Amino acid sequence: IDGLQTSYPIIAAKVNNVVQGLKYRAFNSRSVEFLDYTSYNGRSVYCNSLCFLLCKAAKDVFPECKVVIRRPISKGYYCTVDKGDGNPLSAQDLDMITSRMKAIVEADIPFRRHEVLVEQAIEMFRGLGYQDKVRLLETSGDIYVNYYTLEDTPDYYYEALLPSTGYLNVWSLTMYRDGLLLRVPNRHAPNELAPFVEQPKTFDVFAENMKWNRIMGLDNVGDVNLACQRGEASDLIKIAEALQEKKIVQIAEEIERRINDPENPVRLVLITGPSSSGKSTFCKRLSIQLKACGIRPVSFSTDDYFVNRLDTPRLPNGEFDFDNFETVDHRYLQSDVMKLLAGEEVDVPEYNFVTGLREFNGRKL
Repeated sequence: IDGLQTSYPIIAAKVNNVVQGLKYRAFNSRSVEFLDYTSYNGRSVYCNSLCFLLCKAAKDVFPECKVVIRRPISKGYYCTVDKGDGNPLSAQDLDMITSRMKAIVEADIPFRRHEVLVEQAIEMFRGLGYQDKVRLLETSGDIYVNYYTLEDTPDYYYEALLPSTGYLNVWSLTMYRDGLLLRVPNRHAPNELAPFVEQPKTFDVFAENMKWNRIMGLDNVGDVNLACQRGEASDLIKIAEALQEKKIVQIAEEIERRINDPENPVRLVLITGPSSSGKSTFCKRLSIQLKACGIRPVSFSTDDYFVNRLDTPRLPNGEFDFDNFETVDHRYLQSDVMKLLAGEEVDVPEYNFVTGLREFNGRKL
């Protein structure tokens, strides 16, 4: 784009705060914010287009195959490929799909958007056997819908896609578990791959989640919508709450067992997760179950050990990076934890989120 200075290629735009593809035409005055891969929405546009590229290439190599993008994990997307011949995916198969993806990128084939009546899209996807997309569109409540094609291959994506496959220059395919991992660019350095991070426990949690979804008959969003339309939303919520409470009971019982281990008794339990993921709520519920096991836990939050606001790390755009590891004064936190484990009393700080300062108000542990 002439006159626009950017560190990385522009791949989408927000038009009046709605994400649009670069082929969007503005006929009247609009507020436009251009996006590259370092933005959340830019990454979403890139990764959706990359997933479409994988599905297209796999279909070209194995016409009867079914590709399922399972979940984001390990700095990529875990996918399963059913080739349709009953044989598992091999390293040679992966090489063939990779080669086809590279050829499609080299050809710079456009992603074409089509706006049709929902009924037309439903009939098309039903004919292709994409029942998950059929159920989703049947429950969308929309009159018109956009779908995309890559040559003769159609697919449905809620968000915009890239203009063409030539934009997809950074990616990789590797064998992973019983499927493959579609690796994506580094969010901070889009010209290189994000570093692979093995996450076995997270993978197992996702797998367990999928297992329970299938037990409840919920394989995709369309199934959830249909269940809600049948008046089953309350039951789904109750089942989810019951499953979570069951897990918390199991965790509490494991903690009780390890506390009473004569050789290596547990003294400290750490709960981690990103901002607003429910750590405090989980901590309270776990504390209740521990008390039911005859244990009297003492809890405190790392939020109270935030560095003063002026010392908080910043993102490249100047905004505060509250998910940065250095947001917490770890040396001070470690000192207090070691004192508590030694049986000493400590003055626990309380972080004032209004003033951005750590305060001491007489709270002791």
